[in-house]
Order: sequence, then structure tokens, then C-alpha cells
Amino acid sequence: MVQFRAALRLRPDDAAARSSLGLALAGLGRYQKAAEAYELALRLRPDDPEIRYNLGVTLACAGRLPEAIAALWQAARIDPGSAKIHYTLAMALRASGRTQAARREFDRAARIDPALRPPP
Repeated sequence: MVQFRAALRLRPDDAAARSSLGLALAGLGRYQKAAEAYELALRLRPDDPEIRYNLGVTLACAGRLPEAIAALWQAARIDPGSAKIHYTLAMALRASGRTQAARREFDRAARIDPALRPPP
């Protein structure tokens, strides 16, 4: 963590370092701080689907499903060929009770990667 912060002091416009800091914070369960790091990284690279995906996962872990779904929809629009984004979006939609939308996203994920099937 100290290394990420030191890198950011030297290069505050380093989106990769901000995103890595977000991963580290999320791994520690510090979801609010992780989300803040991802949002700063997205200011630098707004069209990065991986950062948006990580933000969505982090928000879902924090129980902020509407925001998670919005971030994951954006990631899916940027990278429509990512099975993991569609699958994770489906899981968030399902958790929020939006079963029809979840089914469509599970189907999209399975078309991209047939190994991905919805959980029982």
C-alpha cells in the first residue's frame, strides 16, 4: 500500500497505479476507499473497461448494487466481448432481483464463453 501511495506522489496521473491501489484496498475490505481510487483512475482513463469492472465488483461487495450495476453496464458497453463482465453484471442483476435482465446477461456471457453458466 505504501508503495502505491509513493508512486502516486511521484506520478499522480498514473491510472494504473490508482487502479492497483483500488485492488489492494478492495482486497483489504476497504471498499469505499477502493471505489474512490477506481473513480480517480477513471478520470484519467474513462474508457478502461477493466477499471470500470473492478469498480463494479467493489461496489457490489460494498452492497451498493445500483451503483455496481451502473458501473458494470458501462464496462459492458465499452467491452461487449468480455464474458466476465457480462457474467458479473448478471450476478449483480440477479442479486438485485432483476431476474430477466440477469438471464439475458448470463446468456450473453455463455455465448462468449460456453463454460460460463449461471449458478443454480
